[in-house]
Amino acid sequence: IYMNIKNKIALLALLTGAFFNHNITTSSADDVFVSLIYDIDCEDLDNADVVKESLCSVPVVDNMVPQGLAIVENIYLVSSYEYTKNSYSCISVIDNQGTIINTCFLNNKAHVGGLAFDEVNSLVWVTGVDGNVNAYDVNHILSSSKASPKYSNMDVGNGLNNYRNPFINSASFLTVYDNELFVGNFSLDDSGKLKRYGISINEDKTLVLEYKGFSYIPNCVQGVTFYNHDNRDYIIFSRSFGTDLGSVLQVFAYNENITNYKDCVSVCLELPAMMEQVIVRNSKLVALFESAATPYKNKVSVSEENLVDVEIDDMIKKLELKKDTR
Repeated sequence: IYMNIKNKIALLALLTGAFFNHNITTSSADDVFVSLIYDIDCEDLDNADVVKESLCSVPVVDNMVPQGLAIVENIYLVSSYEYTKNSYSCISVIDNQGTIINTCFLNNKAHVGGLAFDEVNSLVWVTGVDGNVNAYDVNHILSSSKASPKYSNMDVGNGLNNYRNPFINSASFLTVYDNELFVGNFSLDDSGKLKRYGISINEDKTLVLEYKGFSYIPNCVQGVTFYNHDNRDYIIFSRSFGTDLGSVLQVFAYNENITNYKDCVSVCLELPAMMEQVIVRNSKLVALFESAATPYKNKVSVSEENLVDVEIDDMIKKLELKKDTR
């Protein structure tokens, strides 16, 4: 029987006596709560306390809220929006010690929840407003104080939840993998959607996005990335909701013909609250959190100020074993 988020919370309140205040004293009860919201089995939920490692800090300036994460060679890019919407969104360029090398302001106040470096075309892709995405020259992002898109207002949000909703950004996350653009939306109650586009640039330097279909994905997705292991592709979703609820990494085997990942075998790992975008670097997963931002740092039990490095090979092994037993 379908159970929406409010009903899940109400059910958990009856079981624990805690109505959305999360004052649950046992780890098993916490797991139940996370499992209910994210529609996963408790037995599939591992805790990442022993496998995470803190990397460099993510500088938070004033009311900027970190959202997107990408890497250009050994340099991190972090996109942020301004919480009060009084200033433009920006991309911070930081080194491995967390030092800001450059801050590049964009030409909009978008939520910028999705960020990706397109090495093939030397572009930085960023989610915009109204279901659009923009692509910037990577050199401008790395060295300029402000940048305008090289390719702008590409409408990829049509068909995503909350398309052109003025209060909710329908294109809320993205990534680039194998010369394809993947863009999706955060959905609280229902399945989200992930759309796929081929990327090509013509001889006249015009950019073409070729629509290749979509897949249904879990709810509460904040970011997506891919990992190739032993010549097999895996898709990894970052899922989070609110200031108190733990985040979840969820890994599936990837196949371009899959139309509904909720029907597929997966493995999950629990991390602190407010995880946003994730990327893969040197066979490990790097996660960004927004909990250290000024509007949130006093509202969470764990304010994660650093990028977090998570070993994912063990998750892949567990997934393959799980697939073999079904």
